[in-house]
Amino acid sequence: PPDDDLLARLATDRVALEEALGRMARSADPAEIESLAATLGRLRDPEVEAWALELAAGAASWRLRAAAFDILDALDTPAARDVALSALRRESEVEVRRSALYALGEPEGVSREEARPVTAELAAVLARDADGEARRRAAVLLGTWGEGAGDLAPVVAALERDPDPGVRAGCAFALELARDRTGAVVAALARTVAAPGEDPLVRENAWRALGALGPLPSEAQGAWLAFREEYESAQEAVR
Repeated sequence: PPDDDLLARLATDRVALEEALGRMARSADPAEIESLAATLGRLRDPEVEAWALELAAGAASWRLRAAAFDILDALDTPAARDVALSALRRESEVEVRRSALYALGEPEGVSREEARPVTAELAAVLARDADGEARRRAAVLLGTWGEGAGDLAPVVAALERDPDPGVRAGCAFALELARDRTGAVVAALARTVAAPGEDPLVRENAWRALGALGPLPSEAQGAWLAFREEYESAQEAVR
């Protein structure tokens, strides 16, 4: 957790800030790195941002690279985007890739041209990354960064094909966020809702996504209503 006393000191004492940055850069203690990252991530200071960008791009320790991305995520800085994309292309450490995904941020104010490399890299992560959590996060991000059927096609494919139910649940949630009523999206969600052998959370997320896309075609509406009845019966049974 962040150290509030240290945060207050760092905000007014440049020497203390330099010492904290140096201490984190030299540390090999995971707990100390995590604590300092949580504190520095609350300090909106150009020096901290520039330092975290440099560390994320080139620190020898993967723990430091991951922690630097955690700081950039907390700072919510668009400057992290290119460094995060570079890490997703070359980074072998799973914790760094996960942190880099979070540091990509949200697409507010981003042009369609600026978004293209982000959606392309997210699609690559979703299709090929060996880590299920990285794939899940990439899917959710495509739900906010993606625009139109082309960007969402990898999410639709992973909803029905990814072997990890956590990833499939993330894909359904991503399609709820995207609010895209393309026929392929609606049909995939309806098939998922109607699949009795599917993971319960995946089906529930797909059902909620369909509910956000109404009015629905008759077949999808039928699947939605059937699951609602099943869901309400299950909820009643546990009361």
